[in-house]
Amino acid sequence: MRSSLIAVAAVLAALVLPGAAGAQVRTVGADEVRALVSGARKAVLVDSRSPEEYAEAHLPGAISIPAAWTKAYQGSLPKDRAAPIVFYCRGGG
Repeated sequence: MRSSLIAVAAVLAALVLPGAAGAQVRTVGADEVRALVSGARKAVLVDSRSPEEYAEAHLPGAISIPAAWTKAYQGSLPKDRAAPIVFYCRGGG
């Protein structure tokens, strides 16, 4: 299951790099996700699928914040505005 989730992350991950002028959001591939989570400035992985999907399988180290709950759970995200955050889900839209 882990390899299929990496494939999902390859297609559907979005990297958020907060900055002074606002967040930069871009799509990233599996190789970049791997580099981000293993690098010196480790990225936070956020699984934005439903709690049931997260319970079934998720990338190691990912936290569960369903898309509809992102604003309510923003306190779970890093306070460091320069910390990279990778959101991934099951589908586009």
